[in-house]
Amino acid sequence: MPSGRCRLKKLIAAVTDLAVSTAQADTIYVDVDCPDPGNGSEAEPYCSIQTAIDNAVDTDEVVVAPGTYFEAINFIGKAIWLHSSDGAKVTTIYAGGAGTVVTCNTQEGPDTVLEGFTVTGGNANNGGGMYNLFGSSPTVTDCTFTGNSAGTNGGGIDLDFPGFPTVTGCLFSGNSAKSNGGGMYNSSSTNPTVANCTFEGNLAMNGDAIALDTNPSFLTMANCVLWNGGDEIWNNNGSTVTVVYSDIQGGWPGIENIDADPMFVDPINGDYRLSPNSPCIDAGDNIAVPKFVLRDLDGNPRFVADVCAGDSGATVDMGAYEFQGTSCDLSNILAMLASWGSCRDCGKCFYDFDGDGTVGINDLLILLGNWGVERGASGGETLIGRPPRGRAVHGESSPAILHRWPTVHPCCKQKILGTRTLPWNGLSFHEALS
Repeated sequence: MPSGRCRLKKLIAAVTDLAVSTAQADTIYVDVDCPDPGNGSEAEPYCSIQTAIDNAVDTDEVVVAPGTYFEAINFIGKAIWLHSSDGAKVTTIYAGGAGTVVTCNTQEGPDTVLEGFTVTGGNANNGGGMYNLFGSSPTVTDCTFTGNSAGTNGGGIDLDFPGFPTVTGCLFSGNSAKSNGGGMYNSSSTNPTVANCTFEGNLAMNGDAIALDTNPSFLTMANCVLWNGGDEIWNNNGSTVTVVYSDIQGGWPGIENIDADPMFVDPINGDYRLSPNSPCIDAGDNIAVPKFVLRDLDGNPRFVADVCAGDSGATVDMGAYEFQGTSCDLSNILAMLASWGSCRDCGKCFYDFDGDGTVGINDLLILLGNWGVERGASGGETLIGRPPRGRAVHGESSPAILHRWPTVHPCCKQKILGTRTLPWNGLSFHEALS
């Protein structure tokens, strides 16, 4: 029979295990309207983002209220989810020209998350907006990098030294570097994954949007728009650059890449949303969208079926903003009636929403379900297979996506003879061979 001391040790061990297993991540709050200094609670939030980081521990969530925060921040190696409550449009970190705005230099991993901020006012030798180095691999999503500058490399962001950062749904606009990488600079075997980002109007001596230099690395990019710089991608070190389903000014080799005016709504005044006739609409690839991405930079759904424009699927757009579609009206009804019955032409039938080769009552019901719907940042959008606004857990399976592949009309004798699989950062693209 075990001694009293032995039983006591077992009891202590059991209590310790229970405490660890039931531990909950804390939520820390930051607000410009704060009772200085505050204690990080919702009632008494901290005034400074850096103060919240300093007091956080791994797995904590830091929620930042709308406002402009005049500071520069460093994650200091912490695996925390730092995000704004209402998006980048209304939440800004402004460094005032005094160094880098956001720094990761303590081997941060993918669970170090920066989400929903405008990062501006950075001015440093390297990495004006953000500087990642010493093996850091953070996740950066739904952020706007604008008005940052670097004396040497990486006006918007500098990804330096070996690491595997992920950058999704971000806008890089109006950043500059005197040497390389106006928007983004990759060097020293850093291997970033970049998806659904827009690079517009960035400037550098080499690589207005992106530059790769000093030791080969692997850049993986999909569903992006790189425009209005001129020399968009500069590869000076023999890096492996895989770009697919992207709109690159001047062109770039890769699956389904295009070189066409993205038709931004009002680029002169900083509106980089897509106009209705943009070639970037439904031109991306759903497989390339990271599992945790639910919304675009505006907070709108990432997968939208524009039923009124004859789009029955929910294919992601290129760039940081998802086109939210148009509202159905009488003209759609008249056009549908004119095409009623079997599709006359092989291939896609415009109002054949259910993909059965005919325009019929089911298609009419779908159209009526979108009658008069106003789309845009205020809501009212058609969302297929995506949950309400929220954050999916990194590493878990993504929410279901309905991706309707075009139905081949019975009159067509087309056949797909096979496919070939192309790797993309652990994923696969399937290219039809006909």
